[in-house]
Amino acid sequence: MKMKTFYAMGLVCVAAVGGVLAQSVPPAGAVSSGILNGRAVSLPLPDYPESVRQAGIGGVIAVIVVIDESGVVISAVAEVNDQRERKNAEGVKLDPVPADPALREAAENAARQAKFAPVSLGGRPTKIKGKILYNFIVDKSDKPPRVGEIHGPLLNGKAVSLPQPIYPEEARSAGVSGPVTVQIMIDQDGNVTSAVAVNGPPLLRAAAEEAAMKAKFSPVIITRQPITVAGVLTYTFVTTRGKSQ
Repeated sequence: MKMKTFYAMGLVCVAAVGGVLAQSVPPAGAVSSGILNGRAVSLPLPDYPESVRQAGIGGVIAVIVVIDESGVVISAVAEVNDQRERKNAEGVKLDPVPADPALREAAENAARQAKFAPVSLGGRPTKIKGKILYNFIVDKSDKPPRVGEIHGPLLNGKAVSLPQPIYPEEARSAGVSGPVTVQIMIDQDGNVTSAVAVNGPPLLRAAAEEAAMKAKFSPVIITRQPITVAGVLTYTFVTTRGKSQ
Protein backbone atom coordinates (compact mmCIF):
# COMPACT_ATOMS: atom_id res chain seq x y z
CA MET A 1 0.00 0.00 0.00
CA LYS A 2 2.81 2.38 0.79
CA MET A 3 4.46 1.60 -2.51
CA LYS A 4 1.24 2.38 -4.42
CA THR A 5 0.72 5.63 -2.52
CA PHE A 6 4.25 6.81 -3.30
CA TYR A 7 3.82 5.90 -6.99
CA ALA A 8 0.60 7.91 -7.24
CA MET A 9 2.26 10.93 -5.63
CA GLY A 10 5.12 10.62 -8.09
CA LEU A 11 2.70 10.81 -11.01
CA VAL A 12 1.13 13.95 -9.59
CA CYS A 13 4.54 15.61 -9.29
CA VAL A 14 5.47 14.71 -12.86
CA ALA A 15 2.16 16.02 -14.17
CA ALA A 16 2.65 19.31 -12.32
CA VAL A 17 6.16 19.76 -13.69
CA GLY A 18 4.91 18.87 -17.16
CA GLY A 19 2.28 21.60 -16.91
CA VAL A 20 4.94 24.22 -16.13
CA LEU A 21 7.13 23.08 -19.02
CA ALA A 22 4.21 23.26 -21.40
CA GLN A 23 3.81 26.96 -20.56
CA SER A 24 7.45 28.02 -20.73
CA VAL A 25 9.25 25.77 -23.23
CA PRO A 26 8.45 26.14 -26.94
CA PRO A 27 7.49 22.93 -28.78
CA ALA A 28 10.33 21.00 -30.39
CA GLY A 29 10.84 20.83 -34.13
CA ALA A 30 10.36 24.53 -34.91
CA VAL A 31 12.75 26.24 -37.35
CA SER A 32 14.42 29.40 -35.97
CA SER A 33 13.61 32.46 -38.05
CA GLY A 34 14.81 35.64 -36.25
CA ILE A 35 12.61 38.72 -35.81
CA LEU A 36 9.14 38.07 -37.20
CA ASN A 37 7.42 41.49 -37.02
CA GLY A 38 7.77 42.08 -40.75
CA ARG A 39 6.37 38.67 -41.65
CA ALA A 40 3.06 38.97 -39.82
CA VAL A 41 -0.19 39.02 -41.77
CA SER A 42 -1.85 40.52 -38.70
CA LEU A 43 0.05 41.98 -35.74
CA PRO A 44 -2.25 43.59 -33.16
CA LEU A 45 -0.59 46.10 -30.85
CA PRO A 46 -0.59 45.33 -27.13
CA ASP A 47 -2.62 47.23 -24.58
CA TYR A 48 -0.30 49.62 -22.73
CA PRO A 49 -1.11 49.17 -19.02
CA GLU A 50 -2.23 52.63 -17.91
CA SER A 51 -0.64 52.44 -14.48
CA VAL A 52 2.71 51.51 -16.03
CA ARG A 53 2.48 54.30 -18.60
CA GLN A 54 1.64 56.90 -15.97
CA ALA A 55 4.62 55.69 -13.94
CA GLY A 56 6.86 56.50 -16.91
CA ILE A 57 7.84 52.90 -17.55
CA GLY A 58 8.50 51.83 -21.12
CA GLY A 59 10.79 49.47 -22.95
CA VAL A 60 11.27 47.08 -25.82
CA ILE A 61 9.82 43.68 -25.06
CA ALA A 62 10.82 40.57 -27.00
CA VAL A 63 8.35 37.70 -27.13
CA ILE A 64 9.61 34.31 -28.25
CA VAL A 65 6.84 32.72 -30.30
CA VAL A 66 6.25 29.41 -32.00
CA ILE A 67 4.01 29.46 -35.06
CA ASP A 68 2.35 26.27 -36.25
CA GLU A 69 1.98 24.98 -39.80
CA SER A 70 -1.17 27.05 -40.36
CA GLY A 71 0.37 30.36 -39.23
CA VAL A 72 -1.18 30.43 -35.74
CA VAL A 73 0.88 31.37 -32.69
CA ILE A 74 0.87 28.38 -30.33
CA SER A 75 3.43 29.61 -27.79
CA ALA A 76 4.35 33.12 -26.61
CA VAL A 77 6.86 33.74 -23.80
CA ALA A 78 8.32 37.22 -23.17
CA GLU A 79 12.02 37.47 -22.42
CA VAL A 80 12.88 38.64 -18.93
CA ASN A 81 15.03 41.66 -19.86
CA ASP A 82 14.28 44.94 -21.63
CA GLN A 83 15.80 44.74 -25.11
CA ARG A 84 17.00 48.35 -25.24
CA GLU A 85 20.77 48.75 -25.38
CA ARG A 86 22.19 50.75 -22.44
CA LYS A 87 25.57 52.49 -22.38
CA ASN A 88 27.38 54.57 -19.79
CA ALA A 89 28.93 58.02 -20.35
CA GLU A 90 32.03 56.42 -21.87
CA GLY A 91 29.97 54.46 -24.36
CA VAL A 92 30.53 51.10 -22.65
CA LYS A 93 27.61 48.72 -22.99
CA LEU A 94 25.81 48.03 -19.71
CA ASP A 95 24.02 44.91 -18.58
CA PRO A 96 20.32 44.74 -19.50
CA VAL A 97 17.66 45.54 -16.93
CA PRO A 98 14.57 43.44 -16.16
CA ALA A 99 11.46 44.37 -18.10
CA ASP A 100 8.32 45.38 -16.25
CA PRO A 101 6.13 42.28 -15.65
CA ALA A 102 2.98 44.10 -16.78
CA LEU A 103 4.60 45.03 -20.10
CA ARG A 104 5.74 41.45 -20.57
CA GLU A 105 2.22 40.18 -19.96
CA ALA A 106 0.72 42.74 -22.37
CA ALA A 107 3.24 41.78 -25.05
CA GLU A 108 2.54 38.07 -24.62
CA ASN A 109 -1.21 38.63 -24.92
CA ALA A 110 -0.74 40.62 -28.13
CA ALA A 111 1.68 38.07 -29.59
CA ARG A 112 -0.83 35.26 -29.13
CA GLN A 113 -3.24 37.16 -31.40
CA ALA A 114 -0.72 37.59 -34.24
CA LYS A 115 -1.28 35.73 -37.49
CA PHE A 116 1.28 34.61 -40.06
CA ALA A 117 1.20 33.10 -43.53
CA PRO A 118 2.06 29.39 -43.47
CA VAL A 119 5.71 28.61 -44.23
CA SER A 120 6.85 25.57 -46.21
CA LEU A 121 10.30 24.05 -46.41
CA GLY A 122 10.88 21.61 -49.24
CA GLY A 123 7.17 21.73 -50.02
CA ARG A 124 6.20 20.70 -46.48
CA PRO A 125 4.47 23.01 -43.96
CA THR A 126 6.65 23.66 -40.93
CA LYS A 127 6.63 25.30 -37.53
CA ILE A 128 8.66 28.49 -37.05
CA LYS A 129 10.20 29.94 -33.92
CA GLY A 130 11.29 33.57 -33.63
CA LYS A 131 10.74 36.86 -31.84
CA ILE A 132 8.12 39.57 -32.00
CA LEU A 133 9.31 42.92 -30.65
CA TYR A 134 7.06 45.57 -29.08
CA ASN A 135 8.31 49.08 -28.31
CA PHE A 136 6.37 50.66 -25.44
CA ILE A 137 6.93 54.42 -25.70
CA VAL A 138 6.11 56.48 -22.61
CA ASP A 139 3.68 59.29 -23.37
CA LYS A 140 1.78 60.99 -20.54
CA SER A 141 -0.14 63.36 -22.80
CA ASP A 142 -3.82 62.95 -23.66
CA LYS A 143 -2.84 61.01 -26.79
CA PRO A 144 -3.57 57.28 -26.93
CA PRO A 145 -0.88 55.09 -25.34
CA ARG A 146 1.97 54.63 -27.80
CA VAL A 147 3.38 51.28 -28.83
CA GLY A 148 5.92 51.81 -31.59
CA GLU A 149 6.17 49.57 -34.63
CA ILE A 150 9.24 47.43 -35.25
CA HIS A 151 9.28 46.11 -38.79
CA GLY A 152 12.14 43.62 -38.71
CA PRO A 153 15.94 43.46 -38.79
CA LEU A 154 17.94 46.11 -40.66
CA LEU A 155 19.28 44.45 -43.80
CA ASN A 156 21.43 47.20 -45.39
CA GLY A 157 24.65 45.52 -44.28
CA LYS A 158 23.59 42.12 -45.58
CA ALA A 159 22.95 43.18 -49.18
CA VAL A 160 25.17 41.82 -51.94
CA SER A 161 24.07 44.75 -54.09
CA LEU A 162 22.34 47.87 -52.75
CA PRO A 163 21.67 50.49 -55.45
CA GLN A 164 21.06 53.97 -54.12
CA PRO A 165 17.79 55.79 -54.85
CA ILE A 166 17.53 58.67 -57.27
CA TYR A 167 16.75 61.88 -55.40
CA PRO A 168 13.39 63.17 -56.73
CA GLU A 169 13.92 66.63 -58.17
CA GLU A 170 10.64 67.85 -56.69
CA ALA A 171 11.78 66.83 -53.21
CA ARG A 172 15.26 68.32 -53.66
CA SER A 173 13.86 71.64 -54.88
CA ALA A 174 11.53 71.76 -51.90
CA GLY A 175 14.37 70.99 -49.50
CA VAL A 176 12.79 67.73 -48.39
CA SER A 177 15.27 65.31 -46.80
CA GLY A 178 15.55 62.66 -44.13
CA PRO A 179 15.51 58.90 -43.61
CA VAL A 180 13.06 56.52 -45.24
CA THR A 181 12.43 53.01 -43.93
CA VAL A 182 11.33 50.40 -46.46
CA GLN A 183 9.91 47.07 -45.39
CA ILE A 184 10.98 44.33 -47.81
CA MET A 185 10.46 40.65 -48.51
CA ILE A 186 13.29 38.59 -50.00
CA ASP A 187 12.62 35.32 -51.83
CA GLN A 188 14.62 32.08 -51.75
CA ASP A 189 16.94 33.36 -54.49
CA GLY A 190 17.81 36.58 -52.65
CA ASN A 191 15.62 38.83 -54.81
CA VAL A 192 13.38 41.52 -53.31
CA THR A 193 9.77 40.65 -54.09
CA SER A 194 8.05 43.53 -52.32
CA ALA A 195 9.08 46.92 -50.94
CA VAL A 196 6.80 49.24 -48.97
CA ALA A 197 7.97 52.47 -47.34
CA VAL A 198 6.60 52.50 -43.81
CA ASN A 199 7.85 55.92 -42.71
CA GLY A 200 9.73 58.96 -43.98
CA PRO A 201 8.80 62.04 -46.05
CA PRO A 202 6.08 61.16 -48.61
CA LEU A 203 7.99 62.80 -51.50
CA LEU A 204 10.91 60.41 -50.93
CA ARG A 205 9.11 57.14 -50.38
CA ALA A 206 8.58 56.08 -54.00
CA ALA A 207 12.27 56.59 -54.82
CA ALA A 208 13.28 54.51 -51.81
CA GLU A 209 10.87 51.72 -52.74
CA GLU A 210 12.17 51.66 -56.33
CA ALA A 211 15.78 51.38 -55.12
CA ALA A 212 14.88 48.67 -52.60
CA MET A 213 13.32 46.53 -55.34
CA LYS A 214 16.72 46.48 -57.08
CA ALA A 215 18.65 45.25 -54.03
CA LYS A 216 20.13 41.77 -54.08
CA PHE A 217 20.90 39.38 -51.21
CA SER A 218 22.51 36.00 -50.77
CA PRO A 219 19.93 33.23 -50.23
CA VAL A 220 19.29 32.39 -46.59
CA ILE A 221 19.56 28.67 -45.91
CA ILE A 222 17.91 26.90 -42.97
CA THR A 223 18.04 23.11 -42.63
CA ARG A 224 19.52 22.99 -46.14
CA GLN A 225 16.53 24.82 -47.61
CA PRO A 226 16.42 28.45 -48.83
CA ILE A 227 13.71 30.50 -47.13
CA THR A 228 12.00 33.85 -47.56
CA VAL A 229 13.23 36.67 -45.32
CA ALA A 230 11.57 39.87 -44.09
CA GLY A 231 13.27 43.02 -42.84
CA VAL A 232 13.89 46.66 -43.60
CA LEU A 233 16.24 48.85 -45.62
CA THR A 234 16.85 52.47 -44.68
CA TYR A 235 17.85 55.29 -47.03
CA THR A 236 18.90 58.74 -45.87
CA PHE A 237 18.25 61.57 -48.32
CA VAL A 238 20.57 64.55 -47.78
CA THR A 239 19.83 67.68 -49.80
CA THR A 240 23.12 69.44 -49.07
CA ARG A 241 25.09 66.75 -50.81
CA GLY A 242 22.68 66.47 -53.70
CA LYS A 243 22.22 62.74 -53.37
CA SER A 244 20.90 60.06 -51.09
CA GLN A 245 22.91 57.70 -48.92
